[in-house]
Order: sequence, then C-alpha cells, then structure tokens
Amino acid sequence: MTEWGQVAVFNLLISYFPKTAEEKFDLLNILDNRLKSSSAAVVLLAKGEPLLLRQAVQRLAAPLLTLVSTCCCELAYVVLQHLLLLLETPDGEGFRLALEKEYQQFFCRHSDPSYVKYTKLKILTAITTEASAPAVLQELKESACDADANVGREIISSMGEIGLLLPSAAAEVVGLVLSLLEYEIDFVMGAAFGVFRDLLRKYREMIDRLVDAVEKYGPKVTGADLASVLWIVGEFGSVIPEAPYIVEAVADRFLEEEPTVQLELLSAATKLFFSRPGEVQPFLGNLLRQALGEHCNFDVRDKALFIYRLIKADVD
Repeated sequence: MTEWGQVAVFNLLISYFPKTAEEKFDLLNILDNRLKSSSAAVVLLAKGEPLLLRQAVQRLAAPLLTLVSTCCCELAYVVLQHLLLLLETPDGEGFRLALEKEYQQFFCRHSDPSYVKYTKLKILTAITTEASAPAVLQELKESACDADANVGREIISSMGEIGLLLPSAAAEVVGLVLSLLEYEIDFVMGAAFGVFRDLLRKYREMIDRLVDAVEKYGPKVTGADLASVLWIVGEFGSVIPEAPYIVEAVADRFLEEEPTVQLELLSAATKLFFSRPGEVQPFLGNLLRQALGEHCNFDVRDKALFIYRLIKADVD
C-alpha cells in the first residue's frame, strides 16, 4: 500500500474501537509494524492511534527519535511537539522513562533554528534526572552564550527549572550560573539573576553563595531584569552589605526605569527601611515623591501611596 493509502487508513482507524481482545491485538501488531516506516506521516499517525498510545507507549520513543535526527528542521519540530505532548499524557510516565535514557538526543545543535531549540529545551527539562543532571547542566552551560539572546535566556532559565525540580542539582546550577556571570554579557546577567531569584524562593540558604555576585554584577543589570536584582536585595538586604546603596543607585534614575522595576524598587526600599532604616531614610522620601507624581504608572502610584500611609501610620 502506498504512503497516502496508509495515511488514509490510519485516519479511519483513529475513530475505530475493536470489539474483541483478539481484534485489538491484531490491530496492535499492524500498528507496531508501521512504527518502522520511513514515512514521517505514517509514524506520527500510528503514534496518534489511542490504542497504541495506551498499550505500547514506550515503544514509540525509538522511531520518533529517529525522525527527529533525520528529518528537516520543520518536520523535526513537529515530531518534537508530539514528543512533548506524549510526556504530558496520563500514560506519559512510561514514555518519560524511555526518553530519560536518550537525553543527549535533545541537546541543542548550533545549526538548529530557534523554534527547535525551544522545544528541545522543554523536553530536556522534563526528562532530566538526578543521574543525568550533571551532564545536562554542563551542556546547557556551554550553550548559554548563544548568538540568539532569546535562546540564551531560555537555556539559562532551563537550568534554573532543573534546579527547582531536582533539589540535589540546585547547588550545581548556582555554581554554573555564577560562572556565566564572568562573561558580563547583558542578557546572560539578566537571565542569571532571574534564576537566582527563583532558586532563592525555594532554597533561601543559598544566599550566602550569592552575596558577592549580587554586589558585583547586580548594579550592571539593566531593563526589566533589574527587578530580579531588586527582589533579592530587598528580601536579603540584612546579609548584603551593599544592599541600600544598590537600591539608592536605582532610585536616582527612578523615572527612567520600567514600571515593573519601579514597583520592585518600592518594595525593596520599604523592606530595607524596616531592617536598615538609617541607610535608607535619606533617599526613601524622595523616592516616594517621585512615585507619587502624576507622570507615573497608576500601579506605581497606588503602591507608593500605600507605603507612604503605612509608614506614616506606624513606623514600628
């Protein structure tokens, strides 16, 4: 039967439910044989048959991975999306176990287009285990300084997600991301502090390893990424000696920053005021005056007004 004929049959088979166990196993044998087809359309349709998906989900990994490595980028992307979907199905645990052994298949190649890299990163994050984490994280670290800044950000974010999913890998994630800061690339520093913020929300004890990095590289972060630095400074200002001065430097250019940064700046300044009032009081008043100006974002003004009333009501 031709490729198109097989596709037509599979389209009909998707809506068919066998009446007996014998008929079910006959269909499974037919579907299993089609997984070896050289046609991507046939393999993907065989994969989509609900009967096969329930009974032999682990056997889908090999033919789909073969398609990823041998097809053009556009078709590889479609197959990768199918893999991602399979991982999210109720029967996906068995499929995940099969992919965990093949994690290297999802390392990003330099020639991969960005949309393929994004999908590979999602799959790689989902299938990384404690055993494979060191190799995966090292590979991601080597790829982080990608020519495409958006891809580089996604790679660093994936490292952070692995650290959140696998507590045993969190310390290694912090060490590798800290090493990336030495390049002093803008998007790398911004993404790195986003990772630090997320990890510190779960592993607060890691702040001791990050104090020097916050003081050295935090002031160099610009744009929306600065909000992550300010969150860290505000949350852990009591153990970061330079915290008030980092906040003050941003406060001096308050009106130039994005609303997200302005909001986080107000929060950080307020937190520091209650823990280190002597160092924050000199610039807090001016910061609130700027935030209450008519030219500010409504959310920023509302937050500044709330903070002003809070402090005025009872500093203690």
